[in-house]
Amino acid sequence: MTRLDTQTKPLFTSERLAFRAFSQSDFDALKSLHQHPDVAVSTFTGFSDDVRVLEELNEYIEEYSRLGISQLYVSEKTTGHFVGRMGLQHRVWNPEREERDYELRFAIHPDFWSKGYATEGSRAVLQYGFEELRLPKIVMAHFDDNTKSEVIAQKLGFKRTCDFTVKGRVIIGYEQLNPLV
Repeated sequence: MTRLDTQTKPLFTSERLAFRAFSQSDFDALKSLHQHPDVAVSTFTGFSDDVRVLEELNEYIEEYSRLGISQLYVSEKTTGHFVGRMGLQHRVWNPEREERDYELRFAIHPDFWSKGYATEGSRAVLQYGFEELRLPKIVMAHFDDNTKSEVIAQKLGFKRTCDFTVKGRVIIGYEQLNPLV
């Protein structure tokens, strides 16, 4: 499957979710997620106006075309409804360290909270990252008051490795090593 194909066909699936690359036509879906107040409070970028949503969308598209992975459009397999974004981004995730790592990141639209999608989807992303991309390590981070993400990190087997502060907020960092390497 070519990278162009994944704008309409899933790159991979889980039991209930499908993961594909973002396209320009996904602006309204991403806007509904990034401008939702319950989502904005727990993301590192905070509330995104229309210009910022477009910048983020373009970043996901560009990174996917360059690396074959980024934040992905996540939908329910049975309905096709947009659930949120999830994937791996190659970035400096901890400002106290200068190295770039592949970071598991996700945001689920509140209409789909409490269905286990974040855990299920994160497992699928980890599997793809370790088995298909053969990444040696995947990291994850969340604000210290985001207990839902903390529970997900624990369920997925991430090991807490550091705490750091960004813009006055404490962030907890985790890593997971590839068991196949």
